[in-house]
Amino acid sequence: MPGMDRSLFTFFRINALVYHLAGIIFLTGCQTGTVSRAEFSGGPIDQLYVLTFPLAVNLDNQPGSDGFAIKVYAAHHTHPKPRAITRGILEIHLFDGAMNAGKPFPSPLRVWQFPASELKSFLFQASIGPGYEFTLPWGQARPTQKRASIVVRMVEDGTVPFEAEPVVIEIRAGKSEVPVAGGKITGPR
Repeated sequence: MPGMDRSLFTFFRINALVYHLAGIIFLTGCQTGTVSRAEFSGGPIDQLYVLTFPLAVNLDNQPGSDGFAIKVYAAHHTHPKPRAITRGILEIHLFDGAMNAGKPFPSPLRVWQFPASELKSFLFQASIGPGYEFTLPWGQARPTQKRASIVVRMVEDGTVPFEAEPVVIEIRAGKSEVPVAGGKITGPR
């Protein structure tokens, strides 16, 4: 360029290229070892996210907790918004004690299964996209420890099942658990 030192011009070109490449890498992210997933509404789902109260809930306003409430979002690692589940079975597993991802789980205390055809009654629309809200009583399968773990899993024929990271809730005796307005139970007893 006229009036500019050639080495300075080369320096600016290299810096522009480096910043451009860094931006592309940052915005696209990394991907390793993908597993083929079944097609769901809006595309494949390969991730589940679970939100919950940190405490067990009181569903009948009698002393003591008797269930839990969770929200589940399904997504794909390449798509930032949740997607509706239109096929397969969503399973919710309740375990006694705090579980860690990567360690083998003992047998669950209870498993709830929700075929996609039944999920519409649990569907809600959040600003980020569709999700599923469950308030589930554990009935006779009450955890005996001070904590319980919940694992949500997606199962469909012909695909590898996948699950969310375990979430842990605290179980307190007495009146300190979270009350659910009107004892509304949205899942099977």
